[in-house]
Amino acid sequence: MNIYSNIPSPEFKPTWLYIKQHNTTGLRYFGKTTKDPQAYLGSGKYWLRHLKEHSEDITTVWCEEFTNMDQLVEFATFFSEFHDIVDAVDSRGKKIWANMIPENGLDGAPAGVKMPSTSRSNAIHKKGITPWNKGKATGPAPHIAESNKRRKGLPSGRLGVSTSLKGTPQPVLICPHCAKQGGVSGMKRYHFDNCKEKK
Repeated sequence: MNIYSNIPSPEFKPTWLYIKQHNTTGLRYFGKTTKDPQAYLGSGKYWLRHLKEHSEDITTVWCEEFTNMDQLVEFATFFSEFHDIVDAVDSRGKKIWANMIPENGLDGAPAGVKMPSTSRSNAIHKKGITPWNKGKATGPAPHIAESNKRRKGLPSGRLGVSTSLKGTPQPVLICPHCAKQGGVSGMKRYHFDNCKEKK
């Protein structure tokens, strides 16, 4: 007898909680669905990546239907905490569960739980901004790649930048007021309109 689904909740779609297990690796996934829990593969990013790498040879080891939202959330939250589905590892240090956040039986993370941060590229796509390397090979932007080559093995910060620019030829300018010659940076700073001999 299903002791968790005997009191229907208004405006709540019956939801299944389930446990999937990969038959080869043994990794488990605790999730929810409103579809057929036997046919549904799961939706977690870590879990789906695992299936892509190790095949979809999985078994639904447990499932239960809930028609009461409060009982669904209560059970899913308790199960997530009791089994520590986010951080639990085996004797070899490998994850037991593929879940990246606690399951609450509803969409999204439980109240007070911060969602894992996504990569910057995901954030760009969500905003609808076309990234600079769309359709091209992955890697840093060209100007960044060139800068990295120049600074390889050099100190970080401003010291590294200045060191990386050593030996780079600069245009030579002549001050019209004192006729002194020098590199563009120093000349613009101390000569021309700022020259002491300017009349």
